[in-house]
Amino acid sequence: MKIRDFLQSHKFLVCIILLSLVVALSAVALLFKAIAGGLMVWWLLVLLILGVAAIPFIAFIVRKKKLSIQALTVIISAILALLYLFVFPPNTVPDEPLHYSTAYHISNQMMFKFGDEDYAMRMRAEDDAFVQGTSHALSAGQYAHISRNNHLFCKNSEEIIANRGYILNKNIVYVAPAIGITLGRLCNLSGYWTYQLGRLFNFISFLAFVYFAIKLMPFGKIALAAIVMLPINLHIMASVSYDVFSVGGILLLFAYIMNLWYGEKKIGLKQLGLLALMIILVVPQKAVYIGVAALVLLLPKEKFANPKLHLLFKCLLGVIALASIFILQAQNSSKLVSDSVSTGDDVAGYSLQYVFAHPGAIAKMLFYTICYKTDFYIKSLTAYFGWFQVEAPWLMAVPTIIVVLLAFMRKKNEPKPQDMLSKLYCVFLFLVVFLAIELLLLLDHTPFGSVCIEGVQGRYFIPALPLVFLVLRNNVITVSEKMDDAVLILMPALNIITLLFCVFRIMMF
Repeated sequence: MKIRDFLQSHKFLVCIILLSLVVALSAVALLFKAIAGGLMVWWLLVLLILGVAAIPFIAFIVRKKKLSIQALTVIISAILALLYLFVFPPNTVPDEPLHYSTAYHISNQMMFKFGDEDYAMRMRAEDDAFVQGTSHALSAGQYAHISRNNHLFCKNSEEIIANRGYILNKNIVYVAPAIGITLGRLCNLSGYWTYQLGRLFNFISFLAFVYFAIKLMPFGKIALAAIVMLPINLHIMASVSYDVFSVGGILLLFAYIMNLWYGEKKIGLKQLGLLALMIILVVPQKAVYIGVAALVLLLPKEKFANPKLHLLFKCLLGVIALASIFILQAQNSSKLVSDSVSTGDDVAGYSLQYVFAHPGAIAKMLFYTICYKTDFYIKSLTAYFGWFQVEAPWLMAVPTIIVVLLAFMRKKNEPKPQDMLSKLYCVFLFLVVFLAIELLLLLDHTPFGSVCIEGVQGRYFIPALPLVFLVLRNNVITVSEKMDDAVLILMPALNIITLLFCVFRIMMF
């Protein structure tokens, strides 16, 4: 009886101890073979031990309830980001070399070093050598290479002309990593630490987006926190990828629209001006996510300070969104008007003219894509790492998806869910985002004659998950306030177990 009473009165403590034991045992089981084989480098082992030890610390700060959800999400995400930064070395995140070159180009401009050309840019010799000498592959040899060649300060700061391409029309999305790279260069840090500093500043900018997005949300704050802490999302965010700006910006835009919708203040010129500015800055960077911005059309008439002009304001915001997309993406329109398109390596691809001329064939292709790729989309929404080299098992992916879905559920004290018409509109917007992504990758990555559309990954749908959140909220399934604590503890635990599995797989390569 005493044991039962103790367990009943200390349920949270018992659950945390059991969860910590599960994570610790996972660490022992997954790392023992690698350590016994002499494949584990000491700093990575220490890092993973600290990750396991972070679980009770996270549980403690969550239980104290002295911090807001946005502050807890930022702290937890920062802890996890440090693990991702070092478990996945520079260049091992998809397309990261190109992102690094672009951020470096912006860094040159910050240091008043102009004159870069598309495939010829100024770099320190050590930075160029580090990028060239660091493989995209995730392997024990990669860790050993970084461990042997890592040093704090730059040994060769001579400026050379490096043959590296960079993205021309997305300067704003690389400001944060460029600041980190510039700081690394000014402090004469080595190629490795300059690269990592660019990654760190990029992630800090993402945390700023996250903090204000969750703060602005009038309800469902934990839903945004769960989206942020998806393993694949943190993996990408802890890099120099421009997805940091796209994902963070879309989440912030969504939260602001919800704040205008459910907040007490009337929507006046100030709010509309800020909304227009956010749309101009965020939406054109990834035009496929315009479906999330289109939620502004749901803003009720009575929320406007001048109800007679509400339709005019909504149309104006739509025009601003479309015009900003056109201005930024005009130079990329060649694939939309050309008769033939190459997907790279001189492989013929699809053009927009072909899509319009053969709608039946494209519809059939889309049907096969949904049939054969849905399981891949769901799994790559959570757990495909590196350049598709490490695949976490469904054993990790399924619990993660369940926790996120629980985070999407409505609490009893929250506003009523959207009506059926609004939900249908959200479904329509999600389909718009889905089809836009499929069309983009059809034109950009799919070889002509393919059965399915190639190149689409589940992580591309992360910015559209808020639409799913609005659709799934209902009055039938509700959760208690304790769900916030559960999500804030379970998501980092699942991340750490997934990272442990990744390290084990990498060591076995």
